[in-house]
Amino acid sequence: VDNSFYRSLENFPRLFAKDYIVSGPGVIYNPGPDLGAGSISYRPASNATYFVDFALWGLNPFGYHLTSFLFHLCNSLLVYGLIFAVSRQKALSLLAAALFAVHPINSEAVCNIGYRADVVAVFFFLSAFLAFIYCRRLAGMQKAALYGISIISFFLAVFSKESAVVFPLIILAYDFYFPPKEGLRVSSLLRRHSAFILVLVFYLYLYFFVFKNSTLDPAPIHFDIRSFFLMARIFFEYAFSLFLPANVKILPPFYSPADGNWADYKNIMALAFFIFFLFTAIRTFRREKNLSYFLLFFFISFIPVSNIIPVVTPMAYRFMYLPMIGGAAALAFLIEKIADSLAPDAAVIRVKKLLKAGFLCLCIISTVSLNGFWKNNFTLASQVTEHFPGSFSGHSILGLFYVKEGLYEKAKEHLYKAAELGAQDVQIPYLLGLCFYKDDPGQAAFYFQKAVEGYPEYSLAYFQLGRLSMRKKDYPGAAAYFSKTIELSPHFASSYGYLMDVYVKSGEHQKAGKLFQKAQINLKDLFYLKKLQDILKGRPPEADEPRPP
Repeated sequence: VDNSFYRSLENFPRLFAKDYIVSGPGVIYNPGPDLGAGSISYRPASNATYFVDFALWGLNPFGYHLTSFLFHLCNSLLVYGLIFAVSRQKALSLLAAALFAVHPINSEAVCNIGYRADVVAVFFFLSAFLAFIYCRRLAGMQKAALYGISIISFFLAVFSKESAVVFPLIILAYDFYFPPKEGLRVSSLLRRHSAFILVLVFYLYLYFFVFKNSTLDPAPIHFDIRSFFLMARIFFEYAFSLFLPANVKILPPFYSPADGNWADYKNIMALAFFIFFLFTAIRTFRREKNLSYFLLFFFISFIPVSNIIPVVTPMAYRFMYLPMIGGAAALAFLIEKIADSLAPDAAVIRVKKLLKAGFLCLCIISTVSLNGFWKNNFTLASQVTEHFPGSFSGHSILGLFYVKEGLYEKAKEHLYKAAELGAQDVQIPYLLGLCFYKDDPGQAAFYFQKAVEGYPEYSLAYFQLGRLSMRKKDYPGAAAYFSKTIELSPHFASSYGYLMDVYVKSGEHQKAGKLFQKAQINLKDLFYLKKLQDILKGRPPEADEPRPP
């Protein structure tokens, strides 16, 4: 809501500018009305949907949620189309699409507007895959048209989210499992796949060399045993939640399921399951090609989110939105097989209906319950602290929530707890500074200084130190802090108002005039510029209240 970037189509070309990528700390600690795309990865196609949202809905969150839901609905229909195109089984395809639609593992990607990249990428991914499948069955202009649609859709998929890079592997596996009429000659494979490989190479070049992800580990590939066990553990956690929907919970930010002890029995079990999964995918190749293929689909699409390239968040359920296509198909196939094995011929249909209805109802109940917790930061953080009491993240979010509500004693309780549990986030001392701002300026200054020590470019902390200096009538100190704030966040309007007020009170009207000229260049809010003119005339800025981030 605070980011004005998506409010004007004039900013659309900036999706392709080199300053597209923002750093995580920069978004959080350096305020301003225009945060750019607000993305740490290059995803212009999915980011473009927010321009459409603002044009249609303004700042009404319902419209943004509706857009994400419509994408998810379309994806569910496309899942049906894909699985039917592969298996030619209507009942199986319908069950798989229903599982994809209502399984709680997809709740995070659909409910959180900021995670829309997953649902947009899958929309184009599925479109590309279906076009690829059907272009193999046609000839002439129809074949060429569908092939072109497939290439364009894949292009949009990878530029919606990087997880779509697995598409060439997925369609190569499809050709291997279900060979085309002309067979698997190298020349025909190159002819069908070369365009997708070129798109992939182009994207990877941009991703790693032009628009670098600001959170990637500088040493991206790890093959030590701890990393291998972590990958297996993450895989097991996702698969377990797939088969047991009630296990899906809201995970803390930056969550990792494994501790430092790689020999823990849970990690050993996870590794055993991982090996069993791969063995099953290979073993079923001849007897049950459909099951084997979708198990392989699940595994291949898991690779980018397996933490093989370390990221700040090793595990999050939104990462499963693409693998869930293969997971839903495999799960539907297993439900069908279980019903066939448990019931005599006369009762097979009834048992299948009961199993399907029962599992779908379990998914729906779990999803409805989970969706309710995405209502706001309070419900979200409350769930995190309940299920992960040893995680500092939930307490950090609750602390921020209570600061915004003005409930500073409750905020202190959770912020102290977050620090006790090992939180290293410099936002913790900053928020504690806000808690002490009114009643204990000295303690507030201590915490703001601590925040600056932890992150020297923390413009909000400098801003609050400037306001504290003004309260002591230390105008030179206040001017230094506000100047530093403007240096770090040139679009942060309030800092201009306070610094101008300092200059006016100090009798430095020439400096105040020059600052107003600078504000006219950096600020686009005409209403606030009018306020700055009032300050030039000797009217102070708004009441002195602490400002949460």
